[in-house]
Formats: sequence, structure tokens, C-alpha cells
Amino acid sequence: MSPQTQPLKIIIIGGGVAGLTLALTLRRLTSHNVHILEKQAHVQETGNALFVSPNASRILIRLGWDPCTAGANDCNGFNMMTSDGDVVVDKDMRFVAEKYASPWLLAHRRDLHEELKRLVLEPEGQAKGQPAVLELGVRIKSIDVESGKVALEDGKNLRGDVIVGADGNRSFCRKYIEPNVKLYSFGKDCYRWMVDRTALTEDPELGGLEPLQREGYFAEMAGERERIVMYPCRGNTTFNMAVFVPTEAEATSHGDSHAHWDQQGSKQKLQEAFAHFAPTARKLVASAGDDLRVWPLLDMDHLPRWTHQRLALIGDAAHPFLPFLGQGAAQAIEDAASLGLLLADNSAVSDVPCTLKVFDEIRRERIDWIREQGRLNGSDAAERPPPEFLMRVMDSCFSYDVWSETEKRLVEHREGLEA
Repeated sequence: MSPQTQPLKIIIIGGGVAGLTLALTLRRLTSHNVHILEKQAHVQETGNALFVSPNASRILIRLGWDPCTAGANDCNGFNMMTSDGDVVVDKDMRFVAEKYASPWLLAHRRDLHEELKRLVLEPEGQAKGQPAVLELGVRIKSIDVESGKVALEDGKNLRGDVIVGADGNRSFCRKYIEPNVKLYSFGKDCYRWMVDRTALTEDPELGGLEPLQREGYFAEMAGERERIVMYPCRGNTTFNMAVFVPTEAEATSHGDSHAHWDQQGSKQKLQEAFAHFAPTARKLVASAGDDLRVWPLLDMDHLPRWTHQRLALIGDAAHPFLPFLGQGAAQAIEDAASLGLLLADNSAVSDVPCTLKVFDEIRRERIDWIREQGRLNGSDAAERPPPEFLMRVMDSCFSYDVWSETEKRLVEHREGLEA
């Protein structure tokens, strides 16, 4: 790749965490023209809270994201219990920030998204780099991966030197990479809701549940097939509740859970699924309010490639993650940083397909490995690995520095071209 001659035109399809992190990376490192296309008329993330583990937080902080502004709080430890409430693991994690040189944070997805959007769009002069253009309510008709043309349903055509599909699990862009791949059920559904922390800590029936009394603690209660996961966000003021049940235990007003994404959950069915758990667990489940939602957990086979000509996929568009390691958002952020670094080095339009292939080579092995560990950790009790497994996987996730790895591979790539 030769020294940069002119800015590239980059179209990012999808204005979620992956797309915004890529736009922010490009803003900080390049003068490329970035145009984000989002199908929602009001760009607002769905979902509740998420992990911003050290492998992701070090990227975001480097790009100017402030955890305090985004309302994130430290994850200080985790507690794992049986369905009877017996403690299996109680681990203090306050060493994480020092060991991995970046904090493990718990954040509300919407807060993270809003702060990333602000950083990407704030006017030139108030922040480093050129702001991206964000266009809402955009429906895409087709993509030409060779020419870089994106045809919209309103008749308008856009053209980019690079097109990035950051459009999530149910990606429109994916079919231009691999038309035959399909999402399939993992056999579990996830109920999610938020609850005020004081509503739990001041409940006398939950007084003995130690993780509720500690700030920044992630906790899990697991049975044979069901499990309850909870952790605080928004400065430890709100608890994120995520509850996993076998798919056949879920019933909603819409019926088929595969046909409907993000639907209203049935509290009655949820409570029935946990009737055999300890009273404290049943009390936690009873805290579900009107915001109770349910998602089918969907998996996908590994794509043979993530790039084709001028198109690249990142985040869930390339590799949907199950939630059992809390690495979905983190790996989307890693993807965005890696691709952003590579595009910052890209010099000419003719180099784009080669640059995108390097991105695929850098990211694929790590992503495939983490996805497989997530499947294992999501297994029912009889097949689920011991807690020591989780600690080893977390160490592999947290210690990795995608920025340094991409820079190293970029040097190797340049040397290969010169040889």
C-alpha cells in the first residue's frame, strides 16, 4: 500500500455499536468520508445492558469514550449459585483494571450507543477529525460489491469505495457474501428487563442474596436448563436481568418465537419455568415489569469469508454471538477498531479488496474460537464446563489487544508486498 493520496468514501450500513465504533475509529485516524445508513427512523439501540470488557474498553477509551459520561460502572466481581441458592463461585474481580490495563465495565446498551453517536457526529472543531454523516430511515434495495453502488428503495443511488455491513444478526448485507447461510435456533430464549436496584436491595425476601448488596457484582443462578443472570449498570442504580429458558418453555402473544424478534414476554410462563428454583430466584423473576421482552437465541454456522470485493461484514452481521460470555459487543468493537486501522493505512481505491481480506485474516481465528467457547458455556448443566473454564476463557478474551495485533499484522502485510 502506498502513502494515502485521497480520502476514501466509506458507507457503513447499520448505526449500532459496531457501525458507530468503526465510524469513530475512522474519524480519529483518517480524513475518509464516512456515511452511515440506518434503517430505523430513530436510531436507538434495543436491548438492555452489556459487558464492556477490557479488550473493548481499552479501544473505546483510546477513541475518547468516557465511561463516566456513559454511566458505566466497574464490574467488581461475580457470584455463581445453584438453583437452590448455594454459592459455587464468589470471585473478586477488582484486579482486572490493573492486570489488563483497562477496566471491566457494565453499561446500558443505550447509554453506550448514545455516547458513541455523540462522538461520531459532534461538529468539526469540537472534536478531532471529520464527523460522519448519519442518515436514518434508509431502506436498501441492493448492493453491487464490485462497483460499490448501494441502491436505495427511494430510487437514490450511493457509491462507496468501501461498504461495511454492520447491520446485525439479521443482516441484509450478509447475502452478498454468502447467500445460503441461515440463522438457526440455539434452543433457548432470553427474557430481559430492568429493575431499580433499591426495589431488590430493600426487599426483605432478597436480603440474604449477597451479590445484591455489593456494588458492581455480576451474579448467576443456574439450574439444569434454566439460568438467571443479573448485574448492575448506570452507576449501580439499575439491575439488568437476563433469564434463559428452553425454547419450548416460551410462549408469547405472537406464538412462534422464531418469527418475531424482540417481543413482549409472558411473565406467567417465565414464572412457571422457575417454579422449581429457590424462593430468592422466584422473587427475582417476579420483579419483571411491563418492559419484559423476549428474544429467541439464534446461532449461525461460520461464514467461509467476511469480505467480497468492496464489501466487508463486522459484528453480528459476520458472526452472531450467543450471550453466554458477554463478548458480542466487545468483538464488534474489536472488529471495528481493526478494520478502521487497516482503512487508515489504505491508500488507493484499488487496494480496498486486499485490505478487506487482511481484516478477515486477522479476525477470523479469534472470533471462531470465542464463539465456540460461548456455545460451550451456554450448554445445559450436564455438558457445561466447570467455572475454571470460564476464568481461562475470560483471560484469553480480556488480555488480547486488537490494536497492537492489527498494527503488527499490517507491518507483516507491507513487508510481504515489498518482498
